[in-house]
Amino acid sequence: MEGKQMKKEDLLESRTRQDLAFIQYLYTHNGHALRKQMATDLQVDPRLITDHMAALGDQLNTLFPNAPFHLGPSETEYILDLVNLPTLEDITNLLIREGYSFQILAYIFWHNEFTMSGLQRALLMSSSTLFRHVSRLNTLLAEFNIAIRNNRLMGRELDIRHFYYQLFIVLNGHDPRLSDTSNRAIERFITLFQQRITGPLDENIQQAIRVYLHIVLQRVASNHPLNDSVGVFKLNTLIKLPKVREMQQIWEEMFGRNHHIAIEFESVAFFVYTFYARILPLKSDLYRQLYLGTSSFSIKMRGYVHTVMDILSSKFEMHSYHEEFQLIFFTELTTIALLPGVITTAHQLIYTAMQGVYWKPESGQMRFIRYIIAQLQKNSEDFSQPGAVDELEERLLMTVLLLLRHTHRQFQIGLLTSNDLPINFYLLRALKEQIGANFNIHIENFDRHHQYDIILTTSMELAAQLGLKNDLPLIQLQDFGTSSDFVVLYWYLDTLVSNYLKTDLVLS
Repeated sequence: MEGKQMKKEDLLESRTRQDLAFIQYLYTHNGHALRKQMATDLQVDPRLITDHMAALGDQLNTLFPNAPFHLGPSETEYILDLVNLPTLEDITNLLIREGYSFQILAYIFWHNEFTMSGLQRALLMSSSTLFRHVSRLNTLLAEFNIAIRNNRLMGRELDIRHFYYQLFIVLNGHDPRLSDTSNRAIERFITLFQQRITGPLDENIQQAIRVYLHIVLQRVASNHPLNDSVGVFKLNTLIKLPKVREMQQIWEEMFGRNHHIAIEFESVAFFVYTFYARILPLKSDLYRQLYLGTSSFSIKMRGYVHTVMDILSSKFEMHSYHEEFQLIFFTELTTIALLPGVITTAHQLIYTAMQGVYWKPESGQMRFIRYIIAQLQKNSEDFSQPGAVDELEERLLMTVLLLLRHTHRQFQIGLLTSNDLPINFYLLRALKEQIGANFNIHIENFDRHHQYDIILTTSMELAAQLGLKNDLPLIQLQDFGTSSDFVVLYWYLDTLVSNYLKTDLVLS
Protein backbone atom coordinates (compact mmCIF):
# COMPACT_ATOMS: atom_id res chain seq x y z
CA MET A 1 0.00 0.00 0.00
CA GLU A 2 1.37 3.40 -0.93
CA GLY A 3 0.69 6.21 1.52
CA LYS A 4 1.08 9.92 1.58
CA GLN A 5 4.06 11.25 3.50
CA MET A 6 3.05 13.58 6.28
CA LYS A 7 4.12 17.20 6.02
CA LYS A 8 3.83 19.27 9.17
CA GLU A 9 1.43 21.62 7.36
CA ASP A 10 -1.01 18.69 7.09
CA LEU A 11 -1.85 19.33 10.75
CA LEU A 12 -3.29 22.73 9.90
CA GLU A 13 -6.99 23.38 9.37
CA SER A 14 -7.89 24.36 5.81
CA ARG A 15 -8.50 28.01 6.77
CA THR A 16 -5.18 28.25 8.61
CA ARG A 17 -3.38 26.66 5.65
CA GLN A 18 -4.77 29.44 3.50
CA ASP A 19 -3.62 31.98 6.10
CA LEU A 20 -0.14 30.47 5.92
CA ALA A 21 -0.13 30.79 2.12
CA PHE A 22 -0.83 34.52 2.50
CA ILE A 23 1.90 34.89 5.14
CA GLN A 24 4.37 33.02 2.90
CA TYR A 25 3.48 35.38 0.07
CA LEU A 26 4.21 38.42 2.25
CA TYR A 27 7.52 36.90 3.37
CA THR A 28 8.63 36.27 -0.20
CA HIS A 29 7.59 39.79 -1.28
CA ASN A 30 9.49 41.72 1.39
CA GLY A 31 6.43 42.16 3.57
CA HIS A 32 4.43 44.10 0.98
CA ALA A 33 1.63 42.92 -1.30
CA LEU A 34 -1.23 44.33 -3.34
CA ARG A 35 -4.46 42.36 -3.08
CA LYS A 36 -5.02 42.21 -6.84
CA GLN A 37 -1.52 40.92 -7.55
CA MET A 38 -1.68 38.45 -4.67
CA ALA A 39 -4.99 37.10 -5.99
CA THR A 40 -3.47 36.65 -9.45
CA ASP A 41 -0.28 35.00 -8.21
CA LEU A 42 -2.03 32.66 -5.77
CA GLN A 43 -5.02 32.09 -8.07
CA VAL A 44 -7.62 32.91 -5.41
CA ASP A 45 -10.63 35.20 -5.25
CA PRO A 46 -9.71 38.72 -4.01
CA ARG A 47 -12.70 38.53 -1.65
CA LEU A 48 -11.14 35.48 0.02
CA ILE A 49 -7.99 37.51 0.67
CA THR A 50 -10.04 40.35 2.17
CA ASP A 51 -11.88 37.92 4.44
CA HIS A 52 -8.73 36.18 5.65
CA MET A 53 -6.44 39.17 6.01
CA ALA A 54 -8.77 41.04 8.36
CA ALA A 55 -8.71 38.26 10.97
CA LEU A 56 -5.12 37.26 10.22
CA GLY A 57 -3.91 40.83 10.71
CA ASP A 58 -5.47 40.95 14.19
CA GLN A 59 -3.93 37.58 15.05
CA LEU A 60 -0.45 38.62 13.91
CA ASN A 61 -0.66 41.91 15.81
CA THR A 62 -1.61 40.01 18.97
CA LEU A 63 1.15 37.42 18.59
CA PHE A 64 3.85 39.87 17.48
CA PRO A 65 3.12 43.39 18.77
CA ASN A 66 6.63 44.54 17.82
CA ALA A 67 6.14 43.54 14.17
CA PRO A 68 2.94 45.31 13.14
CA PHE A 69 0.71 44.30 10.29
CA HIS A 70 -1.38 47.03 8.71
CA LEU A 71 -3.33 47.99 5.64
CA GLY A 72 -2.11 50.46 3.07
CA PRO A 73 -4.04 53.65 2.25
CA SER A 74 -6.41 51.99 -0.21
CA GLU A 75 -7.15 49.01 2.08
CA THR A 76 -6.12 46.74 -0.80
CA GLU A 77 -2.47 46.83 0.23
CA TYR A 78 -0.94 44.66 2.96
CA ILE A 79 2.22 45.56 4.82
CA LEU A 80 4.01 43.30 7.32
CA ASP A 81 7.09 44.37 9.29
CA LEU A 82 9.50 41.48 8.70
CA VAL A 83 12.40 43.00 10.62
CA ASN A 84 11.00 42.13 14.04
CA LEU A 85 9.26 38.90 13.06
CA PRO A 86 10.63 35.40 13.66
CA THR A 87 11.40 33.17 10.70
CA LEU A 88 8.65 31.85 8.46
CA GLU A 89 9.30 28.37 9.84
CA ASP A 90 8.79 29.62 13.41
CA ILE A 91 5.48 31.24 12.45
CA THR A 92 4.40 28.05 10.68
CA ASN A 93 5.19 26.00 13.78
CA LEU A 94 3.36 28.48 16.00
CA LEU A 95 0.22 28.31 13.85
CA ILE A 96 0.36 24.50 13.96
CA ARG A 97 0.78 24.42 17.75
CA GLU A 98 -2.26 26.68 18.16
CA GLY A 99 -4.41 24.40 15.98
CA TYR A 100 -6.75 21.70 17.25
CA SER A 101 -4.84 18.82 15.66
CA PHE A 102 -1.65 19.54 17.60
CA GLN A 103 -3.58 20.28 20.81
CA ILE A 104 -5.42 16.95 20.58
CA LEU A 105 -2.17 15.05 20.02
CA ALA A 106 -0.39 16.90 22.83
CA TYR A 107 -3.26 16.30 25.27
CA ILE A 108 -3.25 12.57 24.51
CA PHE A 109 0.51 12.40 25.05
CA TRP A 110 0.52 14.21 28.37
CA HIS A 111 -2.56 12.35 29.67
CA ASN A 112 -1.74 8.65 29.42
CA GLU A 113 -5.18 7.62 30.71
CA PHE A 114 -7.13 10.14 28.64
CA THR A 115 -10.81 9.82 27.75
CA MET A 116 -12.56 11.34 24.77
CA SER A 117 -15.00 13.12 27.09
CA GLY A 118 -12.10 14.61 29.06
CA LEU A 119 -10.42 15.67 25.82
CA GLN A 120 -13.68 17.25 24.68
CA ARG A 121 -13.97 19.27 27.90
CA ALA A 122 -10.31 20.33 27.85
CA LEU A 123 -10.53 21.72 24.32
CA LEU A 124 -14.07 23.10 24.70
CA MET A 125 -15.44 21.43 21.61
CA SER A 126 -18.51 19.40 20.78
CA SER A 127 -18.36 15.63 20.40
CA SER A 128 -19.10 15.90 16.66
CA THR A 129 -16.28 18.42 16.16
CA LEU A 130 -13.86 16.24 18.13
CA PHE A 131 -14.91 13.19 16.10
CA ARG A 132 -14.23 15.08 12.87
CA HIS A 133 -10.76 16.15 14.03
CA VAL A 134 -9.85 12.68 15.31
CA SER A 135 -11.00 11.04 12.06
CA ARG A 136 -8.80 13.41 10.09
CA LEU A 137 -5.85 12.77 12.42
CA ASN A 138 -6.22 9.00 12.07
CA THR A 139 -5.78 9.38 8.32
CA LEU A 140 -2.44 11.10 8.95
CA LEU A 141 -1.38 8.74 11.74
CA ALA A 142 -1.83 5.72 9.48
CA GLU A 143 1.63 6.45 8.05
CA PHE A 144 3.04 5.65 11.50
CA ASN A 145 0.78 2.59 11.97
CA ILE A 146 -1.02 4.16 14.93
CA ALA A 147 -4.59 5.39 15.55
CA ILE A 148 -6.76 7.07 18.21
CA ARG A 149 -9.54 4.63 19.18
CA ASN A 150 -11.54 3.64 22.26
CA ASN A 151 -9.87 6.14 24.60
CA ARG A 152 -6.46 4.81 23.64
CA LEU A 153 -3.62 5.49 21.28
CA MET A 154 -3.45 2.20 19.42
CA GLY A 155 -0.26 0.80 17.92
CA ARG A 156 3.17 -0.54 18.81
CA GLU A 157 4.93 1.37 21.52
CA LEU A 158 7.91 1.91 19.20
CA ASP A 159 5.67 3.52 16.58
CA ILE A 160 3.94 5.75 19.12
CA ARG A 161 7.24 7.05 20.47
CA HIS A 162 8.59 7.46 16.96
CA PHE A 163 5.61 9.62 15.98
CA TYR A 164 5.73 11.80 19.08
CA TYR A 165 9.46 12.31 18.77
CA GLN A 166 8.97 13.48 15.18
CA LEU A 167 6.06 15.69 16.22
CA PHE A 168 7.82 17.40 19.10
CA ILE A 169 11.28 17.72 17.58
CA VAL A 170 9.86 19.36 14.45
CA LEU A 171 7.27 21.59 16.13
CA ASN A 172 8.04 21.98 19.81
CA GLY A 173 11.50 20.67 20.67
CA HIS A 174 12.05 23.34 23.30
CA ASP A 175 8.92 22.64 25.32
CA PRO A 176 10.12 23.08 28.94
CA ARG A 177 8.77 19.64 29.83
CA LEU A 178 10.91 18.05 27.10
CA SER A 179 14.04 20.18 27.45
CA ASP A 180 14.23 20.05 31.26
CA THR A 181 17.83 19.40 32.34
CA SER A 182 17.07 18.75 36.01
CA ASN A 183 16.51 15.00 35.60
CA ARG A 184 19.83 13.56 36.77
CA ALA A 185 19.31 10.15 35.19
CA ILE A 186 18.68 11.68 31.77
CA GLU A 187 21.67 14.02 31.98
CA ARG A 188 23.94 11.22 33.18
CA PHE A 189 22.65 8.98 30.37
CA ILE A 190 23.63 11.61 27.78
CA THR A 191 27.09 11.91 29.35
CA LEU A 192 27.70 8.14 29.38
CA PHE A 193 26.39 7.76 25.83
CA GLN A 194 28.99 10.26 24.64
CA GLN A 195 31.78 8.70 26.70
CA ARG A 196 31.13 5.10 25.64
CA ILE A 197 29.46 5.26 22.24
CA THR A 198 29.79 8.45 20.21
CA GLY A 199 32.30 10.91 21.59
CA PRO A 200 31.29 14.58 22.05
CA LEU A 201 27.93 15.50 20.50
CA ASP A 202 26.65 18.92 19.48
CA GLU A 203 24.23 20.57 21.88
CA ASN A 204 21.33 20.19 19.45
CA ILE A 205 21.95 16.42 19.31
CA GLN A 206 22.10 16.26 23.10
CA GLN A 207 18.78 18.12 23.21
CA ALA A 208 17.29 15.63 20.74
CA ILE A 209 18.29 12.73 23.02
CA ARG A 210 16.86 14.63 25.99
CA VAL A 211 13.52 14.99 24.19
CA TYR A 212 13.45 11.27 23.38
CA LEU A 213 14.21 10.21 26.96
CA HIS A 214 11.51 12.49 28.36
CA ILE A 215 9.08 10.90 25.88
CA VAL A 216 10.12 7.42 27.09
CA LEU A 217 9.60 8.30 30.75
CA GLN A 218 6.20 9.81 30.03
CA ARG A 219 5.09 6.75 28.07
CA VAL A 220 6.33 4.09 30.52
CA ALA A 221 4.63 5.89 33.43
CA SER A 222 1.42 3.96 32.66
CA ASN A 223 3.20 0.69 31.85
CA HIS A 224 2.13 0.45 28.21
CA PRO A 225 2.52 -3.03 26.66
CA LEU A 226 5.64 -3.57 24.57
CA ASN A 227 6.01 -5.40 21.28
CA ASP A 228 9.26 -7.11 20.33
CA SER A 229 8.84 -6.62 16.58
CA VAL A 230 11.00 -3.92 15.00
CA GLY A 231 10.11 -3.75 11.32
CA VAL A 232 11.59 -6.75 9.51
CA PHE A 233 13.84 -7.54 12.49
CA LYS A 234 13.34 -9.03 15.95
CA LEU A 235 14.80 -7.72 19.17
CA ASN A 236 16.96 -10.81 19.59
CA THR A 237 18.54 -9.98 16.21
CA LEU A 238 19.27 -6.36 17.01
CA ILE A 239 20.53 -6.95 20.54
CA LYS A 240 23.59 -8.73 19.08
CA LEU A 241 24.66 -5.80 16.93
CA PRO A 242 27.73 -3.65 17.74
CA LYS A 243 27.30 -1.22 20.64
CA VAL A 244 23.76 -2.37 21.50
CA ARG A 245 25.03 -4.23 24.57
CA GLU A 246 26.90 -1.09 25.63
CA MET A 247 23.66 0.88 25.25
CA GLN A 248 21.91 -1.76 27.35
CA GLN A 249 24.48 -1.32 30.10
CA ILE A 250 23.86 2.44 30.17
CA TRP A 251 20.11 1.85 30.45
CA GLU A 252 20.72 -0.60 33.28
CA GLU A 253 22.89 1.86 35.20
CA MET A 254 20.55 4.83 34.78
CA PHE A 255 17.07 3.32 34.83
CA GLY A 256 17.49 -0.20 36.26
CA ARG A 257 15.50 0.68 39.39
CA ASN A 258 12.50 1.88 37.38
CA HIS A 259 10.29 -1.23 37.34
CA HIS A 260 8.27 0.18 34.39
CA ILE A 261 11.32 0.05 32.11
CA ALA A 262 12.21 -3.14 30.22
CA ILE A 263 15.95 -2.67 29.85
CA GLU A 264 16.59 -4.97 26.88
CA PHE A 265 13.66 -3.54 24.94
CA GLU A 266 14.68 0.05 25.70
CA SER A 267 18.27 -0.47 24.63
CA VAL A 268 17.16 -1.83 21.25
CA ALA A 269 14.48 0.86 20.93
CA PHE A 270 17.16 3.47 21.57
CA PHE A 271 19.39 1.88 18.93
CA VAL A 272 16.50 2.21 16.45
CA TYR A 273 15.99 5.80 17.60
CA THR A 274 19.62 6.69 16.81
CA PHE A 275 18.86 5.82 13.18
CA TYR A 276 15.64 7.73 12.61
CA ALA A 277 16.87 10.72 14.63
CA ARG A 278 20.28 10.73 12.85
CA ILE A 279 22.08 10.92 16.19
CA LEU A 280 25.42 9.51 15.06
CA PRO A 281 27.80 11.27 12.65
CA LEU A 282 27.50 9.85 9.14
CA LYS A 283 31.06 8.47 9.14
CA SER A 284 30.88 7.09 12.68
CA ASP A 285 32.65 3.84 13.48
CA LEU A 286 29.32 2.29 14.47
CA TYR A 287 27.78 2.87 11.05
CA ARG A 288 30.89 1.44 9.38
CA GLN A 289 30.81 -1.64 11.63
CA LEU A 290 27.13 -2.17 10.95
CA TYR A 291 27.50 -1.72 7.21
CA LEU A 292 30.44 -4.13 6.94
CA GLY A 293 29.11 -6.62 9.49
CA THR A 294 28.23 -10.29 8.93
CA SER A 295 24.94 -10.34 10.85
CA SER A 296 21.66 -10.98 9.02
CA PHE A 297 20.79 -7.33 9.74
CA SER A 298 23.95 -6.02 8.03
CA ILE A 299 23.70 -8.42 5.10
CA LYS A 300 20.08 -7.52 4.42
CA MET A 301 20.63 -3.76 4.66
CA ARG A 302 23.84 -3.91 2.61
CA GLY A 303 21.88 -5.66 -0.13
CA TYR A 304 19.36 -2.81 -0.22
CA VAL A 305 22.16 -0.26 -0.44
CA HIS A 306 23.86 -2.15 -3.28
CA THR A 307 20.58 -2.13 -5.21
CA VAL A 308 20.45 1.67 -5.07
CA MET A 309 24.16 2.25 -5.63
CA ASP A 310 24.35 -0.10 -8.63
CA ILE A 311 21.50 1.69 -10.41
CA LEU A 312 22.89 5.15 -9.62
CA SER A 313 26.35 4.05 -10.81
CA SER A 314 24.90 2.93 -14.14
CA LYS A 315 24.10 6.55 -15.01
CA PHE A 316 26.33 8.70 -12.80
CA GLU A 317 30.02 8.92 -11.93
CA MET A 318 29.90 8.10 -8.20
CA HIS A 319 33.57 8.09 -7.14
CA SER A 320 33.42 11.55 -5.55
CA TYR A 321 30.40 10.67 -3.42
CA HIS A 322 30.52 6.89 -3.19
CA GLU A 323 31.29 6.53 0.52
CA GLU A 324 28.93 9.32 1.57
CA PHE A 325 26.00 8.00 -0.47
CA GLN A 326 26.70 4.46 0.67
CA LEU A 327 26.35 5.50 4.30
CA ILE A 328 23.46 7.89 3.61
CA PHE A 329 21.40 5.17 1.96
CA PHE A 330 22.42 2.69 4.64
CA THR A 331 20.99 4.95 7.36
CA GLU A 332 17.96 6.03 5.28
CA LEU A 333 16.95 2.54 4.14
CA THR A 334 17.57 1.10 7.59
CA THR A 335 15.32 3.76 9.10
CA ILE A 336 12.51 2.95 6.67
CA ALA A 337 12.91 -0.80 7.28
CA LEU A 338 12.95 -0.41 11.07
CA LEU A 339 10.24 2.21 11.48
CA PRO A 340 8.03 3.80 8.82
CA GLY A 341 6.84 7.37 8.99
CA VAL A 342 8.32 10.85 9.05
CA ILE A 343 7.00 14.37 9.49
CA THR A 344 8.95 15.93 6.68
CA THR A 345 10.18 19.45 6.03
CA ALA A 346 12.49 18.44 3.17
CA HIS A 347 9.90 19.48 0.58
CA GLN A 348 10.81 23.09 1.40
CA LEU A 349 14.46 22.40 0.54
CA ILE A 350 13.50 20.65 -2.71
CA TYR A 351 11.21 23.53 -3.67
CA THR A 352 14.10 25.97 -3.24
CA ALA A 353 16.60 23.76 -5.08
CA MET A 354 14.25 23.30 -8.02
CA GLN A 355 13.03 26.91 -7.88
CA GLY A 356 9.45 25.70 -7.78
CA VAL A 357 9.70 23.92 -11.15
CA TYR A 358 9.38 20.17 -10.64
CA TRP A 359 10.16 17.29 -12.98
CA LYS A 360 6.99 15.88 -14.50
CA PRO A 361 5.99 12.28 -13.66
CA GLU A 362 6.74 11.17 -17.22
CA SER A 363 10.23 12.75 -17.24
CA GLY A 364 13.29 10.53 -17.38
CA GLN A 365 14.41 11.84 -13.99
CA MET A 366 11.20 10.71 -12.26
CA ARG A 367 11.06 7.43 -14.19
CA PHE A 368 14.64 6.72 -13.08
CA ILE A 369 13.73 7.46 -9.45
CA ARG A 370 10.62 5.27 -9.63
CA TYR A 371 12.72 2.49 -11.17
CA ILE A 372 15.06 2.49 -8.14
CA ILE A 373 12.08 2.40 -5.77
CA ALA A 374 10.51 -0.48 -7.74
CA GLN A 375 13.73 -2.52 -7.42
CA LEU A 376 13.78 -1.91 -3.66
CA GLN A 377 10.16 -2.99 -3.40
CA LYS A 378 11.04 -6.27 -5.11
CA ASN A 379 13.54 -6.88 -2.31
CA SER A 380 11.24 -5.96 0.58
CA GLU A 381 7.63 -4.90 1.14
CA ASP A 382 8.95 -2.44 3.75
CA PHE A 383 9.56 -0.01 0.91
CA SER A 384 5.85 -0.09 0.03
CA GLN A 385 4.74 0.95 3.52
CA PRO A 386 2.58 4.07 4.00
CA GLY A 387 4.85 7.06 3.47
CA ALA A 388 7.88 4.99 2.45
CA VAL A 389 7.49 5.70 -1.27
CA ASP A 390 7.21 9.45 -0.69
CA GLU A 391 10.22 9.38 1.63
CA LEU A 392 12.31 7.43 -0.87
CA GLU A 393 11.23 9.70 -3.71
CA GLU A 394 12.20 12.75 -1.67
CA ARG A 395 15.67 11.41 -0.86
CA LEU A 396 16.31 10.24 -4.40
CA LEU A 397 15.18 13.59 -5.79
CA MET A 398 17.86 15.32 -3.74
CA THR A 399 20.39 12.68 -4.82
CA VAL A 400 19.68 13.08 -8.54
CA LEU A 401 19.76 16.87 -8.20
CA LEU A 402 23.23 16.63 -6.69
CA LEU A 403 24.46 14.17 -9.32
CA LEU A 404 23.17 15.97 -12.43
CA ARG A 405 26.62 17.27 -13.29
CA HIS A 406 28.14 13.80 -12.86
CA THR A 407 26.33 11.91 -15.64
CA HIS A 408 28.50 9.41 -17.51
CA ARG A 409 27.41 11.09 -20.69
CA GLN A 410 28.89 14.52 -21.33
CA PHE A 411 26.68 16.85 -23.35
CA GLN A 412 28.44 18.71 -26.16
CA ILE A 413 27.78 22.42 -26.74
CA GLY A 414 29.15 24.44 -29.65
CA LEU A 415 29.44 28.24 -29.35
CA LEU A 416 29.13 30.26 -32.55
CA THR A 417 29.92 33.98 -32.27
CA SER A 418 31.41 36.79 -34.31
CA ASN A 419 33.30 38.16 -31.30
CA ASP A 420 37.06 38.64 -31.28
CA LEU A 421 39.24 36.07 -29.53
CA PRO A 422 39.60 37.73 -26.08
CA ILE A 423 35.85 38.34 -25.74
CA ASN A 424 35.15 34.81 -26.93
CA PHE A 425 37.54 33.47 -24.28
CA TYR A 426 35.63 35.22 -21.49
CA LEU A 427 32.27 34.17 -22.90
CA LEU A 428 33.30 30.52 -23.16
CA ARG A 429 34.72 30.56 -19.64
CA ALA A 430 31.63 32.23 -18.15
CA LEU A 431 29.25 29.82 -19.86
CA LYS A 432 31.32 26.81 -18.82
CA GLU A 433 31.35 27.90 -15.17
CA GLN A 434 27.64 28.67 -15.01
CA ILE A 435 26.29 25.71 -16.97
CA GLY A 436 28.91 23.29 -15.64
CA ALA A 437 27.72 23.91 -12.09
CA ASN A 438 24.50 22.08 -12.99
CA PHE A 439 25.25 19.72 -15.88
CA ASN A 440 28.13 17.64 -17.25
CA ILE A 441 28.94 19.65 -20.38
CA HIS A 442 31.82 20.35 -22.72
CA ILE A 443 31.59 23.71 -24.47
CA GLU A 444 33.87 24.82 -27.28
CA ASN A 445 33.94 27.16 -30.24
CA PHE A 446 31.74 25.78 -32.97
CA ASP A 447 33.42 23.37 -35.40
CA ARG A 448 31.27 22.21 -38.32
CA HIS A 449 33.05 18.83 -38.27
CA HIS A 450 31.93 18.07 -34.72
CA GLN A 451 28.53 16.87 -33.52
CA TYR A 452 26.79 18.84 -30.79
CA ASP A 453 23.78 18.36 -28.57
CA ILE A 454 23.19 22.12 -28.46
CA ILE A 455 24.53 25.04 -30.50
CA LEU A 456 24.64 28.49 -28.91
CA THR A 457 25.04 31.60 -31.02
CA THR A 458 25.09 35.35 -30.51
CA SER A 459 24.25 35.86 -34.20
CA MET A 460 21.40 34.10 -35.96
CA GLU A 461 22.56 35.72 -39.22
CA LEU A 462 25.94 34.03 -38.90
CA ALA A 463 24.25 30.73 -38.07
CA ALA A 464 22.05 31.06 -41.17
CA GLN A 465 25.10 31.79 -43.34
CA LEU A 466 26.64 28.52 -42.14
CA GLY A 467 23.43 26.66 -42.90
CA LEU A 468 22.63 26.04 -39.22
CA LYS A 469 19.21 27.62 -39.23
CA ASN A 470 17.44 24.27 -39.22
CA ASP A 471 19.92 22.51 -36.93
CA LEU A 472 18.18 22.03 -33.58
CA PRO A 473 18.48 22.89 -30.83
CA LEU A 474 19.93 26.22 -31.90
CA ILE A 475 19.71 28.78 -29.09
CA GLN A 476 20.38 32.47 -29.48
CA LEU A 477 22.25 34.22 -26.66
CA GLN A 478 22.08 37.93 -25.96
CA ASP A 479 25.72 38.96 -25.48
CA PHE A 480 26.83 37.10 -22.33
CA GLY A 481 23.41 35.53 -21.83
CA THR A 482 20.31 36.80 -20.05
CA SER A 483 18.30 34.93 -17.44
CA SER A 484 15.71 34.04 -20.09
CA ASP A 485 18.49 32.62 -22.30
CA PHE A 486 19.58 30.32 -19.49
CA VAL A 487 16.00 29.23 -18.81
CA VAL A 488 15.78 27.99 -22.41
CA LEU A 489 19.24 26.43 -22.28
CA TYR A 490 18.58 24.64 -18.99
CA TRP A 491 15.26 23.37 -20.33
CA TYR A 492 17.04 21.78 -23.30
CA LEU A 493 19.73 20.29 -21.07
CA ASP A 494 17.09 18.98 -18.66
CA THR A 495 15.39 17.30 -21.62
CA LEU A 496 18.68 15.74 -22.72
CA VAL A 497 19.26 14.39 -19.20
CA SER A 498 15.68 13.11 -19.14
CA ASN A 499 16.20 11.12 -22.34
CA TYR A 500 19.54 9.82 -21.06
CA LEU A 501 18.15 8.61 -17.73
CA LYS A 502 15.14 6.79 -19.14
CA THR A 503 17.21 4.90 -21.72
CA ASP A 504 17.58 1.17 -20.96
CA LEU A 505 15.23 1.25 -17.95
CA VAL A 506 13.01 -1.82 -17.78
CA LEU A 507 9.92 -0.61 -15.97
CA SER A 508 7.47 -3.24 -14.84
